[in-house]
Amino acid sequence: MIGSFGPKRAHTASPDITLPAPYTLADNPDSLLASTDLVFIDAVGAGLSRIVGHGTGKDFYGADQDLSAFAQFIDRYLTVNQRWNSPKYLLGESYGTRAR
Repeated sequence: MIGSFGPKRAHTASPDITLPAPYTLADNPDSLLASTDLVFIDAVGAGLSRIVGHGTGKDFYGADQDLSAFAQFIDRYLTVNQRWNSPKYLLGESYGTRAR
């Protein structure tokens, strides 16, 4: 998703097999950044997201915990950035794994 909407896109050999990283990045002429507020969120413990403060894994690792963390983040983002009246679209993707 980030490669489709974000400011940069990785060059691949698609539809042929693409070799492993590193990839060459180029500006993405189809980026939605000029007309939208894009906010990419990783679940706690996935990607670059980490637990900070007094939280522990049991506060975040689980379906209900994920939902609560995402809801709290979205609520805070909309409040701090005064974006409650803006249209909202929620998109998601998952690779179905979590690093241990």
